[in-house]
Amino acid sequence: MRARGNPVRRFRTAAGALVALCAASSAAAQNPDYGRLNGRLWAVGRVFRTVGASGGPVEFRPVDEYLSVDWADVGRRGVGFDLLLRGRDDLRDDAPGSEVDLLSARLAWRGLRPGLDLTLGRQYLIWGNGYYNFDGLRLDWRWRRGWGAMAFAGAPLGYQEHGGVRGDGRTFGAGVSYERPFVERYVLMAERQSRDGEVEWERLSVDLRRSFGRRLEGYGSADYNAGLGRWGDSLAGARVRLGRRLRAGAEIFRYLPEFPLDSIFNLFPVQPFLETRVEAGWEADAGRGAWLRLGRQRFERSALSERDRPFIELTLRPLRRGSRWLEAGLFQASGFGGRRRGGRLAAGIGLPWQGVSVRAGADLYDFRNPYRLTESHSLASAWGRLEWQTPRRWNLWLEGRQQWSVLRRRDFQTAAGAGVRFGGPS
Repeated sequence: MRARGNPVRRFRTAAGALVALCAASSAAAQNPDYGRLNGRLWAVGRVFRTVGASGGPVEFRPVDEYLSVDWADVGRRGVGFDLLLRGRDDLRDDAPGSEVDLLSARLAWRGLRPGLDLTLGRQYLIWGNGYYNFDGLRLDWRWRRGWGAMAFAGAPLGYQEHGGVRGDGRTFGAGVSYERPFVERYVLMAERQSRDGEVEWERLSVDLRRSFGRRLEGYGSADYNAGLGRWGDSLAGARVRLGRRLRAGAEIFRYLPEFPLDSIFNLFPVQPFLETRVEAGWEADAGRGAWLRLGRQRFERSALSERDRPFIELTLRPLRRGSRWLEAGLFQASGFGGRRRGGRLAAGIGLPWQGVSVRAGADLYDFRNPYRLTESHSLASAWGRLEWQTPRRWNLWLEGRQQWSVLRRRDFQTAAGAGVRFGGPS
């Protein structure tokens, strides 16, 4: 849902809604049938200054406002409601109008019948390979001994962080699951999407997890595209605790981009890559420790010189005492866009005033794109953040980042935010 409006007027409306919700939370403390109300209202404003395609300076000034509400266990039937609303503005003179997006709005009955839950509205599903948004209804049926079933139907959503929400077409699906908390979980889901009477997606998803004692855990997930007859993203891994403070893990991940069945990109060879990685970490008291992560990406259809791309990341956290901490790292990363290698340093300290803290850091890295030499450069950046967390659930912060490159390009970013939490258990 999108709507145009004045940001000041919209903020006043949100503030009025906040007062009403706080009053409702006060009433909830006197009547347990009103359930538990929790929420958050916050806003973030940013300024970006960079160099445009023409070589001249370009500035962006976006402002985002969010309202999040979670009202659980209302009445005797366990009715719950949650809402996530986003407002978006740009304070430039030539910017387009403001907009409002309804990101999530769910009404749920927990225990509509013994073992049966019903959820209506704008919602999402989560499994091993990500999440899936849609408008519609969902039924969950829980049997004894860990077995369950799920079915959903509605309109699929297209959501992007820097775009709006689009909902059209049709989707439906079903799945079965078996779960013992903290021990094992198996999920099998089938789903189909269509638009204008034409099928766009047909896929089968598998999500697995199993613990072997208290030290070893294995997990995996995979998607099968029935319309194209091929496997998509696939993941398998294991985590193990070698001692009270030492842990390790290994993963293998195959990424293959997917497109709707009628997309022209399905007519071209798709370049998947296979990533293998291992990691080990040592954890001491108070958050101190050291972590090492390394691996390799193999691009199946790249030139020989670019087929294998190793990566490594080393993180050290030698200091963690109260509000003081220090962290350093070295990294070499690869991907579709090129290679990046360098180091970073970050630190934080609490100031004498209650709830006030400062964070700061610096990064230095070298970037190389083998396909676009003009995008290869070295870059350094410094950043800082000042934050105030009040005892009354208010949170205020201000941060800035300055970047310098050997091409004499300078990018400056600054951001400020404010938020408040309300409600609480009845």
